[in-house]
Amino acid sequence: MGMRKSDLRYLQGLFKDISTVRMCELGNQVIRSKGIISRISKVYFQSLGVDHVSIDLNGLHDSLQYDLTKPITDPELLNSFDVVTNYGTSEHVHNQYQCFSNMHCLCKKGGLLVSTVPLEGEQRWAGHGEYHYTPAFFHKLAKYCNYKITKENIDRRRLLEITITKEDNPFISEELFNRCGLRKRSYYDKYVTTQRSKSRRTQGLTVRYENRRLWIYSRMQELNITGKNMLCVGARHDSELDFFERRGFETDGIDLYASGRVMLGNMSKMLSNPLLKDRKYDIVFANEVLEHCIDLNGFVEGLNKLCTKYFVCMGPSASGTSEGENLGYWDCAVHKFMTNNTKYPEYLLDTFDQFKSVVSEVHKEGRRLFFILEKK
Repeated sequence: MGMRKSDLRYLQGLFKDISTVRMCELGNQVIRSKGIISRISKVYFQSLGVDHVSIDLNGLHDSLQYDLTKPITDPELLNSFDVVTNYGTSEHVHNQYQCFSNMHCLCKKGGLLVSTVPLEGEQRWAGHGEYHYTPAFFHKLAKYCNYKITKENIDRRRLLEITITKEDNPFISEELFNRCGLRKRSYYDKYVTTQRSKSRRTQGLTVRYENRRLWIYSRMQELNITGKNMLCVGARHDSELDFFERRGFETDGIDLYASGRVMLGNMSKMLSNPLLKDRKYDIVFANEVLEHCIDLNGFVEGLNKLCTKYFVCMGPSASGTSEGENLGYWDCAVHKFMTNNTKYPEYLLDTFDQFKSVVSEVHKEGRRLFFILEKK
């Protein structure tokens, strides 16, 4: 993938005196910009006085020929670097656990882990690498490893930029790493295909949700949940929009399988959807939807921006299962608030931290969760 001038400026700006820095670079990077002293990253940083080490199986430009799928054990390298960079390298490594473990072990306490990697679901990077990443993966990794995320950005190339500060603790177990939700690039393609094809085949089922909608609407009336307009997430077709329009709401819908007036879009990527740019909704409504959400952090970020008053939701409980459990390409995720019916009101507010609870209930003998949250 290589580095740009903006990457060079960013790295230099992280330190008061770049010449005092010891840096480890994953992959033998080249600089993809003109007017630079050298297009070889190592030569460029060494010209600034940086103690620079690069690791690449190709061994070019004096890089160390270590295999990132295996533990790096050289004591002169471990816990010794002020910054470890990953500019488009990790997505090509088959063993993700070992790759991120190596990054952790190379970096010293208080050092920085800087990654610029392909964002999951972006067509621009289709066919590039074996893994693509989500902000949710890095947030969970940071939580489990006691990292602090100091930068998070999606750049104009649709690359995810993450900078993490390391604390003095060992890397997590492989079991815990697997709970961070990292998936192979091919997973997202299969997820989209499955969601669209099954949504098309089961459109009739959502028409039969009329009694469910009537019950939810009656609860909204009882609790004085009012608003002018509404976004129906995972609407599939017009029946949900029509239901609320008959009750006085202006409605929009969004779904990976769009038909009629429903907009095409991924609920996890509402922030980047041009159809929703500058839109605001008094109420966001989701009925049997969040179990299909591949990136809950992405959904919550979109919800926080789009929703001005209330989030109304009903969906399945997964009490007794583990957060992050992957159930397949259809019911694809278990989120924390779904895992424990007793603690779920508490977990809800941890997940949707810009909201406060109006009501959080368990129905259908523990099989269904219903909640309404109000924007703080």
